Amino acid sequence: MKVNEELYLKKSINIITKFAQDNVLANDFYGALDSLNMNSLQDLSFKNDLAFFDEVNFILSVITSIVVHPHISNTGEEIILRSDQVGSIQNDMFQQTLRDASLWKHNKKNEMIPEYVHYYQNIDLLRIYENIFIVMLINMLDAEINNYMEFYTNMIMTLTGEDTLSLSDSVVQNAFDKMNILLRRLRRLKDTYFYKTISKGGNCKLAHVRPTNILLKDRLYNYCFKFYRTLITYEDKDALIKDFSIYYYVLILKKFKSLGFRLIDKDKKVSRNVIKQDEKKVTVYKFNILKLNANLTLENDRFEVAISYSNDHKAITLEIRNKFVKGVKITHMLLVDPDDKFDDIKDRLYDIEKDVSLEAISLWNRAYIENNKSNVIRQNPQSEDKLVGQYIDDKFKVVRGSKKLYSTFCPTCKDRTTIIDEDINICKCDKCTSTYVFEENNDDTMWFIKLRR
Repeated sequence: MKVNEELYLKKSINIITKFAQDNVLANDFYGALDSLNMNSLQDLSFKNDLAFFDEVNFILSVITSIVVHPHISNTGEEIILRSDQVGSIQNDMFQQTLRDASLWKHNKKNEMIPEYVHYYQNIDLLRIYENIFIVMLINMLDAEINNYMEFYTNMIMTLTGEDTLSLSDSVVQNAFDKMNILLRRLRRLKDTYFYKTISKGGNCKLAHVRPTNILLKDRLYNYCFKFYRTLITYEDKDALIKDFSIYYYVLILKKFKSLGFRLIDKDKKVSRNVIKQDEKKVTVYKFNILKLNANLTLENDRFEVAISYSNDHKAITLEIRNKFVKGVKITHMLLVDPDDKFDDIKDRLYDIEKDVSLEAISLWNRAYIENNKSNVIRQNPQSEDKLVGQYIDDKFKVVRGSKKLYSTFCPTCKDRTTIIDEDINICKCDKCTSTYVFEENNDDTMWFIKLRR
């Protein structure tokens, strides 16, 4: 996630926290979801990107001033040099030379003269802690702007039925103009003696930046230090994934609420928290969205779905049962990925049963996961609500179609399918892996267990 997206995610979690504190019971929480106003992280991200680029441009001017006149450390060491290499000698060094007979020799006139002398050499060290921090900041900004560049490249509109493409006066174009300027400035900074000298000295990545006297009291270095602190929102990757999971968990619940799903009590393990009510009302129990350890079960006239969270895989899990298809319960696992690259998803795919349908979601994209590999569903930008809406709609897709025809041909890619279980008519396409089943009450009604577009 971009820096400002992480910042606004924290603000969204604060809003959800307050809402959860006001609605500690499951039916209160679910029932009041319509009143929970959550700003789109995408909208906030777009609105603040251009301002962020201006801030980076300013801080690069500050860094340029530091590079021209950096702080250095004045140290020294005592060495022995040939006397003809020394223009002047400190008094204490002269006294040491007088006492060291090994440094003296006879000249042609048989006079004793010093061939070598003790000399104190001053050394100006450029590679000090604070300058290593500046180089680290340059590298961080370079990586961040390149991430923005990749992100906005994906935002360029493509011909997929849209009336217009990206325009020259759009936010995307303005962002590219500013990013190109920043990348040129960063290249010039990385070509300086300051940057090259410090980089050659070794690792320039500090685990935790200490607020030293120079970082606190030197005006230019302090600008950089304060700006660096705004770049660090989540130092713990697990905490970021958890908060992002909460964000999407709530969006998914809001989607179910909008589709008319009702909350029911299917978890008898919470009986100690149960408050007796009229039998027609849902049983009340405590629900803590912030811990992601409580299950909810929802239903409508056709489906029943249990929602939970897997801490091991950092994924939102849906267990779905179609009331018109006996003996079939489908598990979907949605891995939440803040980075939008889906690179580390494979590290979370251990000990998952083979029949579990896997997908991943970021702030901007979705991805199918097949054979431990993620396949990003590239499309023109979709809001978080639309991403969630597509995901949920795909899981409850029921369409009319000939059982005789689509028991042979895949309804999504027209490839020939393989009937896995003839008793309940589960069909799986060997090519696109879409899986579907025909309902018992109507042979020409099929439910997509797994839809791959």
